[in-house]
Amino acid sequence: MGKKNIILLTGFMAAGKTTAGRTAADILGLPFIDLDQKIEEVAGASISSLFAAQGEACFRKLESRLFAELCNAQNSFAIVAAGGGLPMQSENHPGMQCCHVVFLDTPWENIAQRLKKTPQNRPLLHTSEPDAARMLWQKRYPTYLKLADFVIKEGDQLSELIRQIITGATNDETE
Repeated sequence: MGKKNIILLTGFMAAGKTTAGRTAADILGLPFIDLDQKIEEVAGASISSLFAAQGEACFRKLESRLFAELCNAQNSFAIVAAGGGLPMQSENHPGMQCCHVVFLDTPWENIAQRLKKTPQNRPLLHTSEPDAARMLWQKRYPTYLKLADFVIKEGDQLSELIRQIITGATNDETE
């Protein structure tokens, strides 16, 4: 297994992965990659458009391919925000083992408030089931916990954790 140069932020949609990741990357002077944004760039379409035109399975295949490419290519530390469904796909687990996986454990109430602000950007929420998002969150939560190397409760200092990860990883390489 190669070096763990990727700090992978996982968690449910609207957990704050992009916001926290950008902030931590700015503070620490590291590159930040939003995997959803990368997918949109490669596909030339929004995630909602991809879901509508090609379905979730096609989207997940592209997501897995780009994640694997990123894992294979990243030679220096970077912070990556994963889409909320990436950890649910078993084909992504080998790549995740080559990352420092940080689960942003955001309370459901906070996520629900954030989702109300941008439901149009969340294709998995386009359903007639009123409690679909909460049920999906409950289904995914145990997997996020199981695959995490670190769990950050909302309000904890992500930048400090990343600094410790990098320091620890750098020390491990010199021993």
